Amino acid sequence: MAFKPLRKKRERGKGFQPGFIKKKIVLIIAKQFPKGMKEPDLRDTLREEYGVSEPKGVKIHLAELEEKGVLIKEEKKGRTNLWKLNQSYETFKYLVKEFYKSKNDEFEEDDICKFMRSEYFQSIVDENFVDHFAAEWWKEYARFINLQYPNKSVEEFNPDELKKEFYGHLVGLDKDNLIQILRLSPSCLHNFLFPKENIPASPSVSLSAYFLFPFVADIMVYSVPDGKGIETKLNVEYGDVKNIRGEIKVLPTIKVKSQFGILNMKGVEKNANNP
Repeated sequence: MAFKPLRKKRERGKGFQPGFIKKKIVLIIAKQFPKGMKEPDLRDTLREEYGVSEPKGVKIHLAELEEKGVLIKEEKKGRTNLWKLNQSYETFKYLVKEFYKSKNDEFEEDDICKFMRSEYFQSIVDENFVDHFAAEWWKEYARFINLQYPNKSVEEFNPDELKKEFYGHLVGLDKDNLIQILRLSPSCLHNFLFPKENIPASPSVSLSAYFLFPFVADIMVYSVPDGKGIETKLNVEYGDVKNIRGEIKVLPTIKVKSQFGILNMKGVEKNANNP
């Protein structure tokens, strides 16, 4: 089971936010993976759960999602349209970005969690998925920190070499652990799929920290996941540290303890007299 945030109900008479119905259509069809959903059944669900009763409006939403490549329509003569979600990685990235972007919206704060619990999501985040994006992630990381190799540049590495580098630096985590965390944590998944947006924020931390620290943050926001055997504990300790000029500073150290090991991350320096 993925994280369960608290949910605020929409006030009566208050309109839907832009993109709200499209996200609900995606969530409804994602639950029906891999068989898809017939259009009349989809309209019935939207009417019952969200009060959307205009068939023409639903058709417009479906057409726009199909044009974006999110949905695939199966047409058979004499039968109603059947709608399915596109399983390409590019479509999946697009959906993750859209749901993650709206996770703090007043009415949609648990949509990212619903999406991650769906059969569609869970079927995509597997070993092949992690292998594919591990190569992309390492290449971006090596570029950003200007990592130099003796014989060739990272641009010349093939996907297998990039994956080997990624997993070789993933201290304290193995591939199965990473898959498990990516299936649970919205922030870890976002870090993994969009390295250009996340690596610059913390370029010097260990590779595992990019995934374990956001995972712990998500636990605090979304509550502890059930039944996945992942146990984490977050502590912040303060201690006096001398810098190269001999000045005493107070540095907070964030410690994440889990069955994957203990990670430490130094925080921002604070003056000892004014912590």
